[in-house]
Amino acid sequence: MSHLISIFTLIFIYSCSTTPTNRELISFGDSLADTKEELEARLTKISYESGGDYEFKAFPISDTMIKIEVNNIAQIRGFAKEESDLLFKLRSQKYSFEKSCLQVNINKIGLTKDSTISNWDIFLVDNLGRKVPTSPSEETIRNYQTIFSGLYGKNRIAVTEAIICTRVKVDLTKGFQLQFVSKKDTVKSTLDWSI
Repeated sequence: MSHLISIFTLIFIYSCSTTPTNRELISFGDSLADTKEELEARLTKISYESGGDYEFKAFPISDTMIKIEVNNIAQIRGFAKEESDLLFKLRSQKYSFEKSCLQVNINKIGLTKDSTISNWDIFLVDNLGRKVPTSPSEETIRNYQTIFSGLYGKNRIAVTEAIICTRVKVDLTKGFQLQFVSKKDTVKSTLDWSI
């Protein structure tokens, strides 16, 4: 009996200690996460530059993420299978068919009028080191300001966010990087999804 308890304990410890890799989350995220928000949180990468004045956040929009979102919408709205399949097809064509897309967010502490995604060159770098340029989807660009309570008191944050896409499909399951290069400053940053 004690052997069975030991085996079950080891299985439980092993299953709890294994965290899914980026590759597994991108390829099989719909079976590893219950909600789109959970998958986003697991795939989101963050970096800071210029002493924390700039914050870069991004996550890839994969087919599995689209599948989770469509399933949640279908449950809420009571879609039939045909309606769910059509919604999945439409979302896949928009964000993953023959291209790769990512949700990007750039925050800049301090009031600035030039805070827009168009002031940045953003490249998707595949596992072989090839740089693929991206362009923002115009209907997804949002620029706004918010308040930040930091160590030295309140300050404004200029936020710019958008969904950016490549013109060609890049295999994200083999690992990739996202490089940000400012067109106005010398600020650069890289986010890494190593596999």
